[in-house]
Amino acid sequence: MQKYTIFWVEEEFCYHYYYKSEILYRFFKEYMEQTSRRDLFSQFIYITRVLPYSKLLNHVQMCHKNELKLHMSGKKINIQKDGQYMELHLHKRYMTIYCQSVQVADALLFQPLKVFHPSFFIIENGSFNAGWITPMKKEVLL
Repeated sequence: MQKYTIFWVEEEFCYHYYYKSEILYRFFKEYMEQTSRRDLFSQFIYITRVLPYSKLLNHVQMCHKNELKLHMSGKKINIQKDGQYMELHLHKRYMTIYCQSVQVADALLFQPLKVFHPSFFIIENGSFNAGWITPMKKEVLL
């Protein structure tokens, strides 16, 4: 079972840290391991956005043409489509997902998130893989 943690980063930090993913990875990893540290907590609150789950889920459903089966239980959501399964654990400023493979995560959630907003940062737990959900758009030079 694969486990991913997804953070919605404020746009300002997305822009400044896009090519410094390793720094964000280390920060989020340290915060998740030491949530009681006030300094890390205040920095975490400053650089992340609250996840609007209702809007997000409506968007994900719309991207899948309402073909997803959702089962909600407290702060946990099970998502199914065409034999693929994913479990989301919801937190105020991040979500953790469990699924069989990165392909399932991409098909069910990552693709809709890319359309929703480009500043999601994803960590594959249990590895050193982390990065932005979408590549940064090149600015037009005049």
